[in-house]
Amino acid sequence: MIKRVVYFDVLNIISALAVVYLHCSGVHTFRPTVSWSLTLIIEVAFFWAVPVFVMLSGANLMGYRERYSTKEFFKKRVLKTVIPFAVWSLIAAAVRGIFPWNTEGGERSAL
Repeated sequence: MIKRVVYFDVLNIISALAVVYLHCSGVHTFRPTVSWSLTLIIEVAFFWAVPVFVMLSGANLMGYRERYSTKEFFKKRVLKTVIPFAVWSLIAAAVRGIFPWNTEGGERSAL
């Protein structure tokens, strides 16, 4: 049985919220406005979230061989990551085919 590390859970929760803030920011298109400046502050304040996710993944995988074999590890990874990625990619492609939006301005493309 895996011993639960509470501060890993807390870091995961806080990091997930920080990544949501990062994905909602529009800082990558410069506009000299107050809202752009505030967005830049949010971007800088929460950039740490992705490296924390990577470190937590590594910390959670330490000693995995005590819990299961490498073959079972890769089987679990495929089931948890590759299959959902493929399914959601197909869904996104289908939606994009039905609703072809121009990524620059949010307007319909002339396809």
